[in-house]
Amino acid sequence: MHLHLELVAPEIVIAALAIATLSLDLIIPKNQRAFIPYLSILGLGGALVISIMQIGNWGMALNKAFASDPLTAFVRIASIGLILLVILASLRSSTSVGREGEYYGLLLFSLLGALVMAASADLITLYLGLELSALPAYVLVAFQKHRLKSGEAALKYFLIGLFASLMLVYGMSLVFGFTGEIEFKAIAKHLKEGQDALILAIFLLLGGFGFKITAFPFHFWAPDAYDGASAPIAAYLAAILKLAAFAAVLRVFLWALPAVQADWKIWFAVLAYVTMTAGNLMALPQKNIKRLLAYSSISQAGYALIGLGTTTQLAFGYMLFFIFTYMIGTVGAFLVVAACSTRREADEIDDYKGLAQRNPLLALSMLIFLLSLIGIPPLAGFMGKLFLFGAAIEGGKLGLALAGGINTVISMGYYVRIMKVIYLDKPKEPTFPRIPASLRWGVYLAAFATIAVGIFYGPFLDLSRQAGRLF
Repeated sequence: MHLHLELVAPEIVIAALAIATLSLDLIIPKNQRAFIPYLSILGLGGALVISIMQIGNWGMALNKAFASDPLTAFVRIASIGLILLVILASLRSSTSVGREGEYYGLLLFSLLGALVMAASADLITLYLGLELSALPAYVLVAFQKHRLKSGEAALKYFLIGLFASLMLVYGMSLVFGFTGEIEFKAIAKHLKEGQDALILAIFLLLGGFGFKITAFPFHFWAPDAYDGASAPIAAYLAAILKLAAFAAVLRVFLWALPAVQADWKIWFAVLAYVTMTAGNLMALPQKNIKRLLAYSSISQAGYALIGLGTTTQLAFGYMLFFIFTYMIGTVGAFLVVAACSTRREADEIDDYKGLAQRNPLLALSMLIFLLSLIGIPPLAGFMGKLFLFGAAIEGGKLGLALAGGINTVISMGYYVRIMKVIYLDKPKEPTFPRIPASLRWGVYLAAFATIAVGIFYGPFLDLSRQAGRLF
C-alpha cells in the first residue's frame, strides 16, 4: 500500500487544525476562545506555505486515491488564500463570536472536504470529499440563529443538496456497474465510444455536479442560501466550494469519461449558454444585494462552463484561471456587504446609497470588485474573461465566446446600478459605523489582489495551464 503522506501534507495540517479547533471548544471556557480564529489563520498560513513549496512535487497518494498535481496545487493555493479572507471577515462578527470552535471547526472541515474532492482520483474519494465539504456548509448557512430565513435557507440547501447527492451516487454506481472500476483512469480504459447505456449516468452526473456549480436549472438553492447565510459564509459558498466542484468535474468527465466526450461536451455547451443568460437576466430585477450577487455567481458559472463546452486543454486551464479571478471579486464584494452590516443588516441595494460619501475607501473597494466582475481592464476579471473567451474562439466555439460577450454587456445593467447607488445617490445616514480592523483589512487585501492578479497574472496563469494539460 503506497500512502505517500508527504503529498497530502496540506490536507493533513488542515484536518489536524479542524480537530484541534473543535477539541479546544470543548476544553476552553466560552469567554477564553477568542484565540481560536487566530490559531486557524496560523495553521492555514502553514498549509498555504506547504502547498506553494510542493509545486512540482507531483504524484499519486493514498494508494492512488488522491492526485497531487497542478490542479490540486491550484485549488489549494486559491482556496486557502481566499478562506483566510473569509476568516478575517468573521473575526468579530456576531455569527462567530462566542461560538468560535464550532464556526471555525465546521469551516475547516468543509475546506478539507473541498480540497479532497478536487484532488480525488476515484469515485469513493470524490464522494467522501463532496459530503465532507457539504455537510458543514449546511450548518454554517443556518448559523445565524436570530434570522428565521437562515434556517429556511439551510433547510432548502440541505434538501436540494441531498437530492443532488443521490443523483451523483446513482450516476457513479452506474459507471461502476458498467466498468467494475472505481479509479477514474481505470474506468476510462474500460469504456468505449458509443455506449448508449452511459447516457443516463452522464445525465445524473451532470445534474449532481450542476447543483454544486450552480448551473441552470440546478441553481434554485443558491439565492436563498446566500441570502440566509452570513456574508462571509456566502462568499465561501460562492467561491471556494464552486472551484472545488469544477475541479472534480474535470477529473470525472475528462479522466473517467473521455470515451463519451461527444455525448457530454454538447450538454456542457448548452449549460454554458443557458446558465450565463439566465443568471444575468434574473439578476437584473433584484433589489437584495446578496441575491443579486448570487445570480451574478450563477452567470459567472455559465462563463466558466465555456471551458468545458470548448473541450481543449487550453480552455480547461483558462477556465480555472477565470474561476480564480471571479472568486476574488465575489469574495471581496461579499466582504463589503459584511462591512456594511456590522451595525445592522444591509441586504438591500438601497442601503448602499451614498456609500462613497460615508466611507470612500470601502466604496472604492466595491467599485473595484464590481468592475472586475464585469471584466474591465486591467483588473483580474478582465484577464480571466479575455483568456477564456480567446480559448473558446481558438477552439472553434465562436458562438460560446459571442454569448459570453453579449452576457457581459447585459451584466453591466445590474453592476452599474450598484455603482450608481454608491456614488450618485444621497446617503440615508451621514456617518458610517466603525468596521472591525480585521474585516477592513480583508476588504483591502481582496481589492489589492483584484488589481495585482490583473497585472501580474503570470504565475497563476502558468499553474492553471499546467492543470489544463492534465486532460
